[in-house]
Amino acid sequence: MNIKVLIISFSLLMMHCAPEKKDNNDGTLGALALLSQPQNVNLTFSLKAGTRDFEFNKAMTVGGNSLTFRDARFYVSSVKLLRADGTTADVTLTSDGVWQSTRVALLDYETGGVTVAGGGTTSGTSATNNRVVGSAPAGVYTGVQFDLGVPADLNHLDANNTTSPLNIINMWWAWSSGYKFVKLEFTKDADTNFTNFHLGSQNCPTSGATPPTSGTCTNQFRPTIRVTSTQAINPGSAVINVDLEKWLDGYTHPTGTKTCMPLSSGSFCNPLVTNIGLNGRVSTSGTALFTSTDAQAGTALTSFTNNVFKF
Repeated sequence: MNIKVLIISFSLLMMHCAPEKKDNNDGTLGALALLSQPQNVNLTFSLKAGTRDFEFNKAMTVGGNSLTFRDARFYVSSVKLLRADGTTADVTLTSDGVWQSTRVALLDYETGGVTVAGGGTTSGTSATNNRVVGSAPAGVYTGVQFDLGVPADLNHLDANNTTSPLNIINMWWAWSSGYKFVKLEFTKDADTNFTNFHLGSQNCPTSGATPPTSGTCTNQFRPTIRVTSTQAINPGSAVINVDLEKWLDGYTHPTGTKTCMPLSSGSFCNPLVTNIGLNGRVSTSGTALFTSTDAQAGTALTSFTNNVFKF
């Protein structure tokens, strides 16, 4: 009699438990499916001077100086999300035919049409872009990593015959030099003399109309930037502040219109270069302190004391 009761009880228990086990399995499979789905990435790069939003073609107080900007654009590439243990996950950019391809994005804060010294206007676009959009594996992330510039294998395309965002002639020097990774152009006290900060690879050998091959520029000048947080971030809505106060810290406005590039400028150019991690690249005489590619030229992660880029 007891054996019969036991058998009946066990049968009833199995009938009761089987559906619950199936439900649990379905829930587990559903959770795994969600984890395998790509995570949306929508990063906003907010250009600021301290806590104040950037204003184009209007006087802004930056570092105690009244500066007016006629250009503010830069490329980002090799975008990754950072985990707390230091590992990374690649972000696949969403090609939109305007601001992004699948590998590089253009951040654009100018609206064009600024009168320049000697007459004429700068060339730009009325549209602006401050976002990098894509997808990455689902996970918990505490930071973002990206290169400030165009990848070496794309740097020597012909801007006249390629697709967005690498078809912007204003962001292109020539085949031999490649693209301007960064353009910051500004003047002090409503003067007509501008400082033109143009960052890109230099010492790029070429032969006639043939562009350099990938990575042949002696000085890459493509810093890798890490922006980290002490807590988890939401890659779908994270905001990275780009602080002009930090970027121009120590800058002294020169007399006349000057172009600032790491290998061909005087001491006034130093802060604009060093504050984004290319330390020691410019001497007071304008002669490069280093001529070989090294960590300061963007081949390894660079540390920043000024935190130009921060959450």
